[in-house]
Amino acid sequence: MKRDIYLLILLALFLASCHPLFCVWEMGFNKVEKLNSADVIGKYVLTPHSKKMMQYEGKYQNITNNILELKGDKTYRLIDAPDWLLNDLGNSNMAYFDKTGRWSFDCNELGCILELEGLQTGELLFKKNDKIFILLGIGDPDSCQGMVYEKK
Repeated sequence: MKRDIYLLILLALFLASCHPLFCVWEMGFNKVEKLNSADVIGKYVLTPHSKKMMQYEGKYQNITNNILELKGDKTYRLIDAPDWLLNDLGNSNMAYFDKTGRWSFDCNELGCILELEGLQTGELLFKKNDKIFILLGIGDPDSCQGMVYEKK
């Protein structure tokens, strides 16, 4: 009886929530629990899968090597990024933009937070097969879409 009530409560919470239990595009990545700021510095390139998604989902043409560079002076530079990263609904105008700003990174007992000023903040840094990745969401988090940048 208690088990049935518990399952009904869980089902009600799941159905009332807009956000699914997990997003497919984030699968296989592990959250970074601890990392030095110096390890975050470097050049990140868009993964081939993210480029394919840009083409099919966003209708982007002439996709170049989108680059996200985190510099040692705590500034970042984003080159040829798709405009849907800046759109609250994740809509594509099939345009690209460049952006510079400051970045910060901090780890505590709850995990690690990366902030890209004027772009995104949160648990953006992940690992997979001992490589570092930055996952940037597109539009509303409930849409479960995003792009993956791999450190080179």
